[in-house]
Amino acid sequence: MKHRRPFRLTALSERAKFVLLWVEGMTTTDIAREMDVSANTVSRWIKRWKLEGNVNTRPRLGRPCIKRSQLMEGVQRFHQLWSNYHYIHPLSITDHKANFSFTWI
Repeated sequence: MKHRRPFRLTALSERAKFVLLWVEGMTTTDIAREMDVSANTVSRWIKRWKLEGNVNTRPRLGRPCIKRSQLMEGVQRFHQLWSNYHYIHPLSITDHKANFSFTWI
């Protein structure tokens, strides 16, 4: 049984080196051994280079991640708007490692 390598992102410089070594005549298996990656990874990037002519990172689909500071700013803006239009006492906001608790005072 072969040992499985842990997942890690492939850097742009590594991808370029895969293609360069392949163009120089090395096999994907030899490249994989030399660069300490799987042969599937090397094959995948060589295939991308053949199809698209580059090994750049593609834009990702979906909604971008929201940082905790951006989330807190949004919550505080909401609180300001809420307290301006309602007679309820302001909301107390605490932040404990991204676990936000909201309590009415």
